[in-house]
Amino acid sequence: MDQESLVNERIEAGWKLLHEFHHYKPVDLAFWGRSSENGRWLLYIASGPTRGKSMHEDYRELHRILDPSTEFVVDSSEVRLIGADHPAAETAREIIQSYPGRFSHGANLGVESDRIRFRLYGIDQAYIYKPAIFVATT
Repeated sequence: MDQESLVNERIEAGWKLLHEFHHYKPVDLAFWGRSSENGRWLLYIASGPTRGKSMHEDYRELHRILDPSTEFVVDSSEVRLIGADHPAAETAREIIQSYPGRFSHGANLGVESDRIRFRLYGIDQAYIYKPAIFVATT
């Protein structure tokens, strides 16, 4: 999927995945990140530690949600689970704080990343979901 664009279908699929994953473990924030190196978009899901749940269990739940029998257009290889305190998550949080008006109007935020710390993780473009948007509906 070289040089793919992030289309509404994938944004919506990411939203549905976040909603489902949130039932298992609270999600702090989430964003799609794209590297100019390979042009691939990855969905980063940041959540805090939950008593008794390991990262291995988190990925097992992710694979259950994205089982081939489901109709998700997101593949598990496109998802990265990170801690809420991960530097990329902290950078996304800083970007959210930099654009409070955009998020207050109910919109998600697509940004060209000029954040050096984002670039340390190979992220040149980002599409950040409005905080807690994935828990808004059932």
